[in-house]
Amino acid sequence: MDGDKPDVAGAKPAPTARIGDLLVERGLISKDQLEVAFQEKSKSNKLLGELLVELGFITEQALSAVLAESSGFQRFVPGSTVVEAEALALLPKEAATRYRAFPVGFDGKTLRLAMADIYDVIAIDKVKRFFPAGTTVQPLVCSDTEVQKAIDQYYGHELSIDGILKELESVEGDNEETEYQEQTEGGYLHPLVRLVNALLLDAIKSNASDIHFEPEGNFLRLRYRIDGEMTQIRTLHKRYWTAAAHRIKLMSGMNIADRLNPQDGRFTLEIGNRKVDFRVSSLPTIHGENVVLRILDKSASLVTIDKVGLTEHNLSLIKKMLLKPEGIVIVTGPTGSGKTTTMAAMLDAINAARSCMIVTIEDPIEFLHT
Repeated sequence: MDGDKPDVAGAKPAPTARIGDLLVERGLISKDQLEVAFQEKSKSNKLLGELLVELGFITEQALSAVLAESSGFQRFVPGSTVVEAEALALLPKEAATRYRAFPVGFDGKTLRLAMADIYDVIAIDKVKRFFPAGTTVQPLVCSDTEVQKAIDQYYGHELSIDGILKELESVEGDNEETEYQEQTEGGYLHPLVRLVNALLLDAIKSNASDIHFEPEGNFLRLRYRIDGEMTQIRTLHKRYWTAAAHRIKLMSGMNIADRLNPQDGRFTLEIGNRKVDFRVSSLPTIHGENVVLRILDKSASLVTIDKVGLTEHNLSLIKKMLLKPEGIVIVTGPTGSGKTTTMAAMLDAINAARSCMIVTIEDPIEFLHT
C-alpha cells in the first residue's frame, strides 16, 4: 500500500518520496528509517509502505491514515463501516484476493472498493469487469491486513436479514451470548454482529428516523418510525436479543454490564458513501432492555418549506412570519413528527429570502446548511 502508482479517479497523485517525507514530517518515522526502507526497496518490488511496516517502523493503521489524508480518499475502517451484500455478490472471493481489493458497497453506479494499493489502476480495471458497464470505482484506503481480514470474514457469510436469521436458527442451544462474547475480537464474523448491521442498513434504506427494539414475554418486536408513524417490521426470537443488545450497547459506548438502569450513547457508521450518526437510549423493562436508536443522516438533503406538508393556508401564514425581522416560532410535536425538519426548512427559507447571519444551537447537528 503506497503512493507510487498512477493517478486514480481524479485523486491527486502521491509519489513514494512524498509519502515518505510526510511520515518523517509527522514524526512517525525517522530520516534514517526512511533511508533504510529505500535501500530495501531497491532490492525488491515491494512498495515503500509495505517495507516500512515489515521493518517495524510504522503500523499499517498509521500508514493508512497518512495515505488517506495525502490522497484525498476515504479510509475503510471495518468496525465502523457497513458492508453491502450487493457488492460482495458481484465480485468473487478469488478475484478480491488476487487484486487485494474488497467491495464495500455498490449502488448500481459507484463501487466503493477498499484497496491495499489505491493507485493500482490495473487492479481497478480488472475489478470493474465484474460490474455493469459504466461503473465508477471509488477507492478506499485500507491496509493489506485489513483487506485480507475483510475478505476472509465477509465472504461465505450471509449478510441479508432473513439469511442471518436462518443461520442463527441452525445453531442448537441457547448460547448465542456466550458465542458472541467469545468472538468479540473477531468482530463482524459473528452472525449477531452481521444481523445488527443488516437491520441498521435496512432501516436507513426504509427512510426510518428511529429503530425500536421492544422485548415482550416470548419475542422481540422490531419497529421503525417512518414519516412519524410507528411501523412493525418483524418479530424476532427473544433468545437473540441479549447478545444483540450487548452489541448495540458496545457500539454506543454504554456499560454492557448494567441492564437495570437507563443509559444513553451514540455511534457513527459509514453506510454507502456517507456517515450516519445514531443516538441510542436503553430502558430496563419487565421483559428486558428496550433499546431505541435515532438515525441522524447528516447527508440528507434539506426539505423546502413547500414540501413539509403544510396546508396552503398555513404555508402562506408561515412564509409571511418568516419575512418579519423579529419574533418567535414554537414548533411542537411527538418524536419523529418532523420538528427539526420543519425548523431547518424555515431557516433555509429565511436564508434564501434575505441577507442575515443565522446561528443555531443544537446537539447533535442534524442538518448542514450551505
